[in-house]
Amino acid sequence: MVEYLLGKRELISFSDFEGTYGTAATPKVLLGRDAKFTPKNINNWTEVKGAGTDSVDIDVYELGIKGVGGSLEFAPQNWKFLNFVLLEVGTGTTDTSSTTYFTHTYTNAKTVGSFTIERAMQATTDRVRTYAGCQVNRMGVSFDAGAGGFVAASLDLMARDVVNSTSTTSLTALTTEAFKARMATITVAGNVEVACLSGNFSIENNLDAGRYGNYNNDKRLKSESGITKRLVSGTLTVNVKDDTYFDLWEAITKVSGACSLKLTRGTNDTATFTFNNFYVEDAPDPTNLEGINNVTLNFKATSVSAVVVDALSDYRTFG
Repeated sequence: MVEYLLGKRELISFSDFEGTYGTAATPKVLLGRDAKFTPKNINNWTEVKGAGTDSVDIDVYELGIKGVGGSLEFAPQNWKFLNFVLLEVGTGTTDTSSTTYFTHTYTNAKTVGSFTIERAMQATTDRVRTYAGCQVNRMGVSFDAGAGGFVAASLDLMARDVVNSTSTTSLTALTTEAFKARMATITVAGNVEVACLSGNFSIENNLDAGRYGNYNNDKRLKSESGITKRLVSGTLTVNVKDDTYFDLWEAITKVSGACSLKLTRGTNDTATFTFNNFYVEDAPDPTNLEGINNVTLNFKATSVSAVVVDALSDYRTFG
């Protein structure tokens, strides 16, 4: 009987920071629930236009650069992956112990470190692909209260290389509840918004290509990428009851008062993302003949401050 690879049997895990960029590190943590990896593996064959033959066909292709990376989508059960979005190698969160829980405070860095992803497709013989030199180009977080279900996270990755094997790293599956849309609290201009239908935000690191004329770099593979500029933006969809969001847009200045997304899973079990210098880019509130008018609040911010509170002590260095 033919045995096919099933997506539901995959285990996707990640390491702590790599000691050396592009040198695979041991996976330490399984990614959150419903994890899915969409690879981007490119050989970039380059056509030779003048092959010296009497033909309109492309007779010869020569090997170009090797492009490796992809995107991860999952429902977070913890926020350790933020290390690779906001921190650089050799740094970590500021962890404060309160005996039964820990507070992890992130300080944004000017560069981001690399890590290793293991994608284990389990079967009678496992197919295991290890992506080394992974760096986060963009992170997205979204929720939809109407649809219910999980808060969704996505990571767009640039990597250095990938290798195939049959050896799966044995890790204990996470047992904590995933974060859900109903756990969200939105605050805009210091006021809690009770009628937010959905929302999202992204952090874009805008990594450079990491490609140089440097034969010692191993020819086809990319070097470590650096941040060119970090951009923060997002969208909130809110039922309209007054002129609040029109006024914030019309004011054409940054919003005064706190603006944040807080996810509360339980007592001393939260993740808070504070948007610093929050600007309303546009706030259309079209007529809705089928129900309540709502506004789509598109915003930008200069940075995000992240504070996570949970029972885990190993955010700075993974266990």
